[in-house]
Amino acid sequence: MNAELLKNIIILTQGKANLTGIRKQGYTYSQIAQAIAEAENKGFLEMVDNRLLVTDVGKEYVEKANKRTSQGGSANWIIPQGQYYKKPVHRYAVLFEKKSS
Repeated sequence: MNAELLKNIIILTQGKANLTGIRKQGYTYSQIAQAIAEAENKGFLEMVDNRLLVTDVGKEYVEKANKRTSQGGSANWIIPQGQYYKKPVHRYAVLFEKKSS
């Protein structure tokens, strides 16, 4: 399973993100459901009173994953929005506004 997806599932379960961010990264609902099941099997999540809760092991996993990728601070609670990244414009490029009718 993708480690980044697993980390995002744990962040989602903490209530610090929503499913839309994960869906926009290109994951299907079935992949998300499989990731949730895997996170539960690995002990990162647990079901208590019909609610998924993050365990201490899950919190440690997110912290270690952020350290491996040199992310900290807001990376602990914000899912990256890579779909909005645009290639930088060349410094000598000329941009024209769209002609309004």
